[in-house]
Amino acid sequence: KATEGVGLPTASTIVFNGGQFETNGTFTRTLGTSAGRVFWSPGAGGGFSAADGPLTVNIGGAGQTLTWGQTNFVSSGSDLHFNSTFATDRLLFVNPLNLGGTNQQIDIYDNPNTRNDYAEISGTITNGGLIVNGAGGSGNKGLLLLSATNSYSGDTRISWGILRADEGKGLTTTGRLALTYGTLETHGSFNRSVGFNPGQVFWSGVGTNNSYTDQGGFSAYGGELIVNLGGTGAVQTWNQNGFVDQYDKLQFNSIYSTDRVLFQNDIKMEPAHNLL
Repeated sequence: KATEGVGLPTASTIVFNGGQFETNGTFTRTLGTSAGRVFWSPGAGGGFSAADGPLTVNIGGAGQTLTWGQTNFVSSGSDLHFNSTFATDRLLFVNPLNLGGTNQQIDIYDNPNTRNDYAEISGTITNGGLIVNGAGGSGNKGLLLLSATNSYSGDTRISWGILRADEGKGLTTTGRLALTYGTLETHGSFNRSVGFNPGQVFWSGVGTNNSYTDQGGFSAYGGELIVNLGGTGAVQTWNQNGFVDQYDKLQFNSIYSTDRVLFQNDIKMEPAHNLL
């Protein structure tokens, strides 16, 4: 945690090797290994956290697109990190992100003592699949807002946290939506059918009884959310066809919710533990 030009000299080089730089204001350093620049070590994750005020990150200062695996940015297969357990404010990441043609992961850490410490990506996300908070996390994962009109065509997996996005805008509809202990926070109508094909939604981990990894659901923010899986009110059966596994939970709303979730499908329970 430091302020540019005060605790952290502007001529120093920032090297991410799994950690976060926690600050506030505007961060516009250019990618590179020379004095005054910033880079990610090969094979390492890392990123930024906002504390004592909001933080806007615009690497290079001109909103340039950053590609996973490009020189000095996050390596393909490594994670981009936002916020920490000490974060107090919003982190806005301006740069568009190219996922490099594969699945890439963004981790958002959460300070449980405030609701102001979310992360937002306002740049477009393209070319791959998106993992929001990796599976197997501690549950101490935060909220990511996707406010741009994105065009990535791969799957979206929400694990151990909350993705706030509009269907067909921040959340693309070409890939599958997988809920792995994660929550989609949105408003309006959600009518995807349940299944494992492109454009459908499923609870990841189905069939692994007592796994506690395929819990997940929906949260309403910015208006009422009507969930009608498949659009025709079709009955959803626990532990079948991609719906919630037995022993696990169907979750509604979050600590950030502002409105009602109306779930319109009938649910057929399994003769086991079924939790809402």
